[in-house]
Amino acid sequence: MKKPFLFLLVGIATMFTSCEKINPNNLNTPEGVTNVKNLVSEKFGTDLSVVNLMLSASEDLSSDIGLVNVYYTKDGKTYKRTYMDYPSVDPVLEDEEESKFHKDAKGSVKLADLDFGMLTKYFGEATKMIGDKYEGFQMSSWTFDISDDNKTSANFKIQATEVGEGTSMEGRNIVTNFYEFEFEVDEEGNLVADA
Repeated sequence: MKKPFLFLLVGIATMFTSCEKINPNNLNTPEGVTNVKNLVSEKFGTDLSVVNLMLSASEDLSSDIGLVNVYYTKDGKTYKRTYMDYPSVDPVLEDEEESKFHKDAKGSVKLADLDFGMLTKYFGEATKMIGDKYEGFQMSSWTFDISDDNKTSANFKIQATEVGEGTSMEGRNIVTNFYEFEFEVDEEGNLVADA
């Protein structure tokens, strides 16, 4: 009686883990960034002139895309559209809504002209700046900002765990300490770590 029950449990566990959602749209790898660019282009259109584009991971210590906010101007007003793709829900593209942010934006860049290659370039440079005291680097967010003279700058966050500092149990909770590092890329392409 024990063996069939054990096989049933293993089968059910395998079914749940194999049905887990896999997100190829991540912010860490060149392939993932290409997928993110294609996703953004598909959902919002390459001709959309944006003043700000925010990409955020679906959860902490992950680089899988979960949220995309696009801010753009139309008829003298600033609008926002949001795409969400979290592991526990079906992807959704929200309707356009007027935004309280970026109201005075004068510059813009077409989505097709944003350099998504910046993500992997500066991710690599930033992880070298952080050093080898940390591991498991994950880009948790990236934001393109467009200045009034149509120049692009960016800011982003990387999360990591300290080498040797593992996951622990505190009561019934599994706890993982992680650290967040913030960076900026100015209009000239200089990478600066925020204090």
